[in-house]
Amino acid sequence: MVHRIYLVGLISSNIETHEWRYRVERMLLPRTKYVVSNPIRSKYDQELKKKYGGGEDNEFYSAQLEEDRAPSLLVPKSYAEVFDCDVIIANFDLVGERPMVGSIFELAWAWQLHKPVVAIHSGENHNDSKHPCEDKRNNLYVVHPFVKLAVTHWAKSEEEAVQAVKRHFV
Repeated sequence: MVHRIYLVGLISSNIETHEWRYRVERMLLPRTKYVVSNPIRSKYDQELKKKYGGGEDNEFYSAQLEEDRAPSLLVPKSYAEVFDCDVIIANFDLVGERPMVGSIFELAWAWQLHKPVVAIHSGENHNDSKHPCEDKRNNLYVVHPFVKLAVTHWAKSEEEAVQAVKRHFV
C-alpha cells in the first residue's frame, strides 16, 4: 500500500520554506511506499519562486494574491490534498510576518477529517523574518489551543517527524 503524505507550512520568498519540503521528500524515499504531496512543486509556485525567491516576502505574497486564479485554485487544491492524504507533516519552525492562514486552514480540515498531523517545532526561530511572538520558544502556532488540538504528535526536527510518520501513522 502506498501512503500519501501532505506537507504543510509557510510558503514565502525565504528559500528555506521550500527546501525543508525537499529534504523531507528525500527522507521518505522510496516512492513505492510513500507519495509526498509537496504544494510548492506546482508550476505556479515554481514561477513565483524563480521571480521572488530570496526577495521580499511582501512581493512574493502580493504576487500570489494578484493572480486571478490564486483563490479559486489554491483553496480547493489544498482541501483536496488534505482530503486525499493519510498523514500531514506540518512545519512550525518557519514562520514569518504574515499569518499562516493557509496552514491553519489545512490543520482545521485535517482535524475535521480525522487526519493525523505530525508537527515540527524545535523551540527555536530558524529564519530571519520577524517572529510573531517576543519569546521565540513561545511560537503562537505552537501554543494556541486550536493548533494543539489538531496536532497528533510533536517532533523537534524533520528527521524525527519522518520517523514518527513511518513508525506510527502509515
